[in-house]
Amino acid sequence: MLLCNVRGHANPENSRFCNKCGEKIIFREYVPIINEENKTTAKNTNDTNEWNKQGVAFARIGRYAEAIALFNKVIEVDKNNAEAWYNKGVTLVRLDKFFDAIDCFDKAIEIDSNYADAWRGKGIALELTGRYSEAQQYYEKVRKLGYTK
Repeated sequence: MLLCNVRGHANPENSRFCNKCGEKIIFREYVPIINEENKTTAKNTNDTNEWNKQGVAFARIGRYAEAIALFNKVIEVDKNNAEAWYNKGVTLVRLDKFFDAIDCFDKAIEIDSNYADAWRGKGIALELTGRYSEAQQYYEKVRKLGYTK
């Protein structure tokens, strides 16, 4: 099942455009909608791992505000959750909020200095702000950590 990027309408697997609102469908994965009828989602539990997973899923389909809200909820419960800081940073990069994203990547690196994805994320954000030589230093650190993606 596919969800449209605007309203989350359910569509058949072979859809290129939403059958209800006409928006182009970009990602091919299902994300459960959080609403009153569906109370089984992560928003109604106290499990930070589930909130993090749900936030990533929302970010993948372009529902960035909902994703950031979930990452913030994780951070509120566990300020030392490097993954939530990293995921928030990635989402902020997608919103072109590079300086806020850099702050999130810094926090993730402060929590876990071996978190290669956070080092890489900061390098990307720095590059997108035109700070190419500084970004190269972060990419070098990523290589030293053995990043293979």
